[in-house]
Amino acid sequence: MAATVTPRAIFEELELEAEFYEQFFDENFDATTIDASHVDSTVQRLRFGISQIEEAINAEVADKHSILLETALGARDLSKLVIGLESAAREVQASIQKIRRQFLDRYDSFGKKLQEQERLQSVLKLLRKTYRFLDLVGKLKRSQQNGYRDLAKAAAFVAELEECLADPHLVEVDIVKREIAFVTTAGQTIRSSASDHLQKALNSYSVADVGACAQVFANLSALSNKVENVIASMCETLRTRLSACVIYANGKGENKPPSVWKEMEDALDAVASSVDKIALLRKALDERKDASTQQPLIHTLSSSLHDANRSLVESGWESICTMCASVFSDAINSQKKTYAVEVIVGEYPRFASLLRRIFVRVSNNTSGAVRKQIHQDMLLKSAEPVLIGFLSKSFAKISETVNTMFVSRSRPPTDTEVESFLSLLRREAEASYVEATVCQRFLTQIGRSLQLFVQRALQELVSSPEAYQITGQANATQAHNAGLYNAVVGVLKKGESSLLAALQKAGDEFKERATKSTVPEDASEYFRISDALHAGVTSLHSLLLQQEDVLNDMLEPLFSAALFKIEQTIAGVHTAINEGRQSGSAAKRAMSPYVKDLRRQVTFLSDYILRNYYTSPSLLSYKKKAGRRVVELFVLHTCFCRVEGEDFSFTIAGDIPQVKLAAVTLAGEEKVIEREMEQLKEINTLFFTPVAEVEKEVAKFDAIPHRYVVHHLLCRGPSSFLLPFKLSDFTLPSPPSGVTPAIAHTLTYGRWLEKVDDMAAFKWIQKSMEAFKKLPDASKTADLLALIASLCERF
Repeated sequence: MAATVTPRAIFEELELEAEFYEQFFDENFDATTIDASHVDSTVQRLRFGISQIEEAINAEVADKHSILLETALGARDLSKLVIGLESAAREVQASIQKIRRQFLDRYDSFGKKLQEQERLQSVLKLLRKTYRFLDLVGKLKRSQQNGYRDLAKAAAFVAELEECLADPHLVEVDIVKREIAFVTTAGQTIRSSASDHLQKALNSYSVADVGACAQVFANLSALSNKVENVIASMCETLRTRLSACVIYANGKGENKPPSVWKEMEDALDAVASSVDKIALLRKALDERKDASTQQPLIHTLSSSLHDANRSLVESGWESICTMCASVFSDAINSQKKTYAVEVIVGEYPRFASLLRRIFVRVSNNTSGAVRKQIHQDMLLKSAEPVLIGFLSKSFAKISETVNTMFVSRSRPPTDTEVESFLSLLRREAEASYVEATVCQRFLTQIGRSLQLFVQRALQELVSSPEAYQITGQANATQAHNAGLYNAVVGVLKKGESSLLAALQKAGDEFKERATKSTVPEDASEYFRISDALHAGVTSLHSLLLQQEDVLNDMLEPLFSAALFKIEQTIAGVHTAINEGRQSGSAAKRAMSPYVKDLRRQVTFLSDYILRNYYTSPSLLSYKKKAGRRVVELFVLHTCFCRVEGEDFSFTIAGDIPQVKLAAVTLAGEEKVIEREMEQLKEINTLFFTPVAEVEKEVAKFDAIPHRYVVHHLLCRGPSSFLLPFKLSDFTLPSPPSGVTPAIAHTLTYGRWLEKVDDMAAFKWIQKSMEAFKKLPDASKTADLLALIASLCERF
C-alpha cells in the first residue's frame, strides 16, 4: 500500500476522468471514435483506484480501532479508582457520625447542667434582693426614729426600696409582701414632711434648711418636679392674692375702700418675697452637691428650669410677670367698675414706684443679663396694662380741662384757668417720669394735648363774631380774639417751659446715671433714657416751630447729655490705657456703643429736625454749634487715644459711613493740639474763598492732615462732617463767560451737593442767589440759572 495514496487523492483523479466521460453525453459526440483499447485502459485505471481506496479505508479503520482499545482499557482503570474513592468516603462519613454523636452527647449534658445553674442563680439573686430589701427596711425604720435629722438618709432608703419593689418576682415573696405597706406609708410621710420643711425653710430664708430639703427630693429623684411645683404654687398663690385685690363692685371712685392700696402693696411685696425665695432656692441648689456625681444639685434639674441661658430666677420672674399682666389686663378690660383698677390707673406713679422697689429687691439676687431681662419684663409685661390705662385717663383729664376752658365764648381763658391747665400738665409730666418708657409715651401724649389746645384756640380766633355784635359790643370780638391769642401764646410758652423742665429733669438723671455707670454694663439704661428724650422732642416738633429758642433749649440737654457720656467714656478709656488696665483694641470696643449712639444723635438732628425746620436760622446755628463740638471732641479723642498703632477713628456721619473723622497722627502733646485748634479756627474763614486763594492758604497749615483741611474748607455744611476726597480731586470746569471763579466754585460744588445733601444744597442756593443778584445781567448764564432752578425744585 502506497503511503502517499489517500482516498481524497483518488477521488480527485477520478474527477479528472469524469471530464473525459462528459464528452460522451454531448449531442454531437460520435461514438464511432471510441475503440476497445481506450475502454480497457480506462477500466484498468478505475480498478486500480478502487483498490487503492479500499487499502486506505482499511488502514484508517485499523488506526481508529487501536485508539478505541486504549480508551477502553483506561476507562476500566478509572472505574476501579472511583470504587476506591467511594469506599474511602464511606469510611470518612462513618468517622464523622461517630465524632458527632460524641459531641452532641456532651453538649446535651452541658445544657442540662447550665439550666440547673441558671435556676440556682435566680434563686440566689432573689435571696440577695430579699436580704437587701429587709436590710433597707431595717435602716429605714431606724432613720425614722431619728426624725428630721436623718430625713435625707430615709429618703435615699425609700428611693432604693421603691426601686427594689419594681421587680415583679420580689414582690411575690411573702416576707416582702408584709413590708410593702410600710414602705409606701414611709415614702408618703417623708415626702410630706420634706415639703413642709421646705416651705418653712423658704419662709425663714434658711439656705441650709432649703438645701437639706432639696437633698431629700434629690435622693427621691423628684427634685425637678418639686422645684416646678414650688414655683407653680408660688405663682398660683400670688395670682389668688392679686385677684383678691381687684374687687368687682358697683360704685364711684370716691367710695373705693382705702385698704385697696395696702392690699396691693402687700401683694407686690409677696411678689418680691417669692422672687427672693426662688433666688434662695437657687443658691441652696448651687451649694448642695449630688452624692454620686459630686455636681451641684442645680445641674440635675430639667432643661426647662435650668440651662446655659436660663436660671431659676428668670423662670420664676417670667411666670410672675405673666400672671400680673393677666390679672391687670382682665381688670382693666372688664366692663364692671373696679375699685382697685381706678386706684391703680389713677395713681400709676405709685404703682410704678412699687415695681421699682421690687426690682431693687430682685436685683440684689441677680446680675448682668438676668437683671436686664427682669427689668424689661417688669416694664413690658407687668406695667404695660396699667400704663395704657394711666395714659388714657391722663389724656382724658387734659382734654376735659381744655374743653372746659373754651365753654364760654364771651371771654378768653383767664390767667387762673391757664395756670390751672399748666399745673395739670406739669403734674402729669412729673408723675409720668417714673421710667424712661413711660416718659416717652407721656411726652407724646402731652404733644397731643398741646395740639388740641391750639386747635381749640384757633377755632375761637376764626369763629363768627355775630354773637358779640348782637349785644352791641362790636369791639368785643377783636378784644376777645386778641386776648385769646395772647392766652394761646402764653400757654405755649409756659407749657413748653413745663415740658422743658420735665426734659431737663430727664437730662439731669441722664447725666447722673452716666456719671455712675460703668463701661459698658449699664449702657442699656443710657440708651433707654436717650430714646425717651428723642421721643419727647419728636412729639413736640410741630408745636415748637413757633418757639425756636424753646426748641433749642429742649435740644440742648439731649445733645449735651450724649456728648457728656462720650467725654466721660473717653476720659475713662484714656485713664485705663495709661494705667495699663486696658489694651487699645479693648478700649475701642468699649467706646463703640457710645460712638454709635452719638452718631444716632447727630443723624437725628440732621435728618429729622433740620429737614423739618431748614428755614430756621437759630436751628441751623445750633446744629452748627453741636457739629463743631463733635468735631473738636473727636479730634481730641484721636490725638489722646492713639497708642500702639491703634486707630481710634470713628464714623459719625450718617450719610457717608465710609468716612473716618480724623487721620491725625499727633502724639498727644498739648501745644500741638492747641496749635491745631487755632488752625481750625483760621480754616473756618476760608469757606467761601475762591479756589485759587484756598490753595495758597492750605499750604500754611502743616499740623493738620490734608483731608481734614478739605473737610473744613469745602464740607462744613449743616449735615456733613467729612467727605472722602482730596482737594486735588475737586476739579473745576472752565468758568462760563462773565462768571467769576467764586461763582464757578459755587456752581460745581452745588451740583455735587445736589446728589449728597439737601440741607447743604439749600444753603448753597442761598449763597448762589446772593451772588446771582450782584452779577450784571449779561453774566447770568444758563448754567447758573439751571442749577438754581434744579435745586429749588427739591424744596
